[in-house]
Amino acid sequence: MSVWSFFVVILVLFQINQGYGQKNVSEEAISQNSISSEVVSAQEPLDITSDGLVTFHDKRNECIATGNVQVKKGSMVLTCQKLTVQFHQIGKRRAVKKMIAQGQVCLWGPQGVLKSQHLVADLPGRTLTAFKCSSLASSTYQLMAQDRIMYYQDQQQAIAWGKVLLVHPKGQLTAQVMKAALCQASQTSEKKASFAQGTPLELQWVKAWQEVKICQGKNWARCQYAFYRSQDQKAWLRHEVRLFYQNHFSTAEKGLVDLKKQQGWVWEKTMFLIYPKKNLFSKKKGGLS
Repeated sequence: MSVWSFFVVILVLFQINQGYGQKNVSEEAISQNSISSEVVSAQEPLDITSDGLVTFHDKRNECIATGNVQVKKGSMVLTCQKLTVQFHQIGKRRAVKKMIAQGQVCLWGPQGVLKSQHLVADLPGRTLTAFKCSSLASSTYQLMAQDRIMYYQDQQQAIAWGKVLLVHPKGQLTAQVMKAALCQASQTSEKKASFAQGTPLELQWVKAWQEVKICQGKNWARCQYAFYRSQDQKAWLRHEVRLFYQNHFSTAEKGLVDLKKQQGWVWEKTMFLIYPKKNLFSKKKGGLS
C-alpha cells in the first residue's frame, strides 16, 4: 500500500464533532483556524488547521478550509492552499465522500512524497487522482507526469498520462502513458506495506506506451511499447525498436534490454551498425550484445 492508499484509509470515516450539530450552523465559519475530528477506524485524531477560515456548509454537506491548510494524522502530513471535504450521510454520522486539495499540494510521510497542484480523493471508488505536474517520490524511484497520475488502492497500481518520467537507480524511462504496480520491499512478508508503518515500496513492474525511451548512461532504447520487471531488471520492447548499446545500433520489431548487465538484444532485425565505423550493415538474424 502506498502513500496515496494511506491517505484514503485514514479518511474513510471523517466524523464532524457533535458540537457542530448542536450549533446548527449553516453557511457559517466554525473556527478561525482549526478543526479536529475523530476517525472512527483509528486511535489517533485527524486534525485540519489553516491560516484562514474552516467553514462547514450544512446544506451542501461540505467543509472548506483555506489558507495554508495542513492535515495531520500520526506521521502523515498533507498541506495545500484550499481543502474541500464532501460528505454523505451514513445513519446519524457523516462520512467523507470526496476530498479535494488545491494549490501546492504536498502529501508526505515515511514512504515518500506526493506533490501536485490538484489532488482528488474518491473514497467510494478508492482512488486518488493528482493533476497538473504531479510527482510521487520514494527512496527507490520517482514518478512524474505532466497531465495526471491515478492510483488504485485495491490493486496497488498507478497510471500516469502526459510526458511521464520514471527515474530509477538503474536508469530512466519516459513515455506518454505508463502503468506501474507497487509492492513491499520484503517479498517474504505476507503483510502489505502501509504508509503508517513506513515500509518502503518498490516497483514490481511497469508498462509504457507511446514514444517510449529507456536511458542508461550513454546507452538507450526506443520503442512504442515496453514492459519492465524489477525482479530480473529486464525490459521487453515491441514495435519500432531502436537500440544503442555498447556502440552497437540496431532497429527491429522486438527487443530486450538487461539493465543490470547493460546489454541489449533484438529479434526480426532489419539493420545493424557498429560505431564509430560507418556503412557496416548486416541482415543476419540473431542477438545483439
